[in-house]
Amino acid sequence: MCDPVSAMMGIGMVVNGVGANKQGKANSEQAKIEARVARENADMVDLKVKDAIYRGDRNLRDVRRAGDQAIGSQRAATGASGIDLNFGSPLDMIYETMRLVGEDTEATKRNTASEVADLGQEKKNYLAQAEGASAAATNYRAAGRINAVSSVLSGGAQIGQYRASIL
Repeated sequence: MCDPVSAMMGIGMVVNGVGANKQGKANSEQAKIEARVARENADMVDLKVKDAIYRGDRNLRDVRRAGDQAIGSQRAATGASGIDLNFGSPLDMIYETMRLVGEDTEATKRNTASEVADLGQEKKNYLAQAEGASAAATNYRAAGRINAVSSVLSGGAQIGQYRASIL
């Protein structure tokens, strides 16, 4: 027959073991959720990249269109005044406008490329976060099992010590 103190110690040992295992499971599930959210965030970055490229292309068209319109206006104004467009100041003015449009075009391309590169890094960060959370999920699960076994072994040793002391 088991004395009441040993029985209580045994029950406490089992409860501690079960609790440690459940805590490991709960932590593991939370880490799995964090990994899933990080992967979903990485997928959302792909949409942001497509949007950045679309906006960059649209801005590039707008810059070129504005440049073409400016050159057209310059030619029309100069031609209406009877000045020859093929040499001298009018030609220099058109070349300067073309140069400025080229600079704006390159700046737009650089800005788009920079935004896409930043988003690429953001995606890598999310994927690394997902990988870390997945590893943590595995570790939490293992730690829960180890802690459960440790609680049971420790509790068993305490029961043994108690039983030895009352005999």
